[in-house]
Amino acid sequence: MKLLQNYKDFPAALWILLINTLMMALGFYMIIPLLAVYLLENLVLSATMVGLIIGVRSFFQQAFQLWGGMISDRVGYKLLICIGVFIRSIGFIMFGLVDSFPGLLLAAILSGLGGAFFHPSSYGLYTVLSTPKNRSIIYSTRDMLSNVGFIVGPVVGAFLLKIDFQIVCLVSGIMFILVLIVSIIGLPSSKPKPDSTHPTVLEDLQEIVTNQRFMTFTILMIFVWFLFSQLYIAVPIKMDWLGIDNNIGYIYSSGALVIVFLQVPLISFLTNRFSSLFLIALGCFLLTLGLFFIGITPNVIGIYLGVIIFAFGQMFLQPMISKEISEVASISLTASYFGFNGLALAIGGLAGSLLGGVLYDLGGTVNKMIPWAVFILVGIITVIVILAKEQRSKVVNNME
Repeated sequence: MKLLQNYKDFPAALWILLINTLMMALGFYMIIPLLAVYLLENLVLSATMVGLIIGVRSFFQQAFQLWGGMISDRVGYKLLICIGVFIRSIGFIMFGLVDSFPGLLLAAILSGLGGAFFHPSSYGLYTVLSTPKNRSIIYSTRDMLSNVGFIVGPVVGAFLLKIDFQIVCLVSGIMFILVLIVSIIGLPSSKPKPDSTHPTVLEDLQEIVTNQRFMTFTILMIFVWFLFSQLYIAVPIKMDWLGIDNNIGYIYSSGALVIVFLQVPLISFLTNRFSSLFLIALGCFLLTLGLFFIGITPNVIGIYLGVIIFAFGQMFLQPMISKEISEVASISLTASYFGFNGLALAIGGLAGSLLGGVLYDLGGTVNKMIPWAVFILVGIITVIVILAKEQRSKVVNNME
């Protein structure tokens, strides 16, 4: 009943933002999980080239989030959301129109830049429209809706793929055009209040980089996103090695089903009992365990199990990372903090995609356990360091 009461208290603008999240997730997951399959099988690109294309999209989205966040903190969240979804729609449509490597890279850059504009802006608006008491529920609901897209998007994309990959890209692009229309009509202007001190961009950056708690957290997230970035390459690569011809959309959707039904109540229960850092460490451990099962399995059942475990890790990570950032960020620079943290996704995601591609190529020619052994080592070390940081935070809090 308390959970339902929280939903009743949501303002109308917040519901519009949640609808946007669902529509963007549908458009995104309609194409991204199938992109590696299309590039590997239809365009016959190497795993390294596929990793580069996917890594470039992720890098441009995450690396430019800082600038997207800083701009939106100054001109308003709504404007940057609208610009971002429009640019992404062009990028996704381009994936279906080009077949050259330079053209695919351009499509990846545009789709990434679009996300760089709307992602920190939407989180800034979520923070403005929420309160400290309901923020965990809001972030969990946002991620739950995103995972509804994770379920439905790949299934719809796989169905449209039977017609043509170009149709997948077109429908995905149209979803973002619909988000643009809904945003223009339904989102508040949300222009930040003018700051009488008028800090410069460099002063804003100085505040962020001198926030020791935030910077340590951001560095740790590089290794978390290194692991997270493996999902959309690891599954098609493993299926190719095993000669499995199952519907990859169903495999991805199986994990997301668990998230949709469990994320909001489970996060609501656990956040009152464990710290954000502990739950992030747990999420990182589950990512590692999921990749381990994908790596050692001799059949499709193990791939399903690995994806489900991986999805549990994702369920803990996403809302807790958002909550941790919102707690350390100053309210006037919320989008900038989210944008700066995107650098962790940029570095970790690009390193994961590029190094992952190289490791998979080595696995295919030298020893198939090479990539999985590296991922497990990175995961275990990262979990240990995050837990050590969490223990230090407890000691400091007790001393205070």
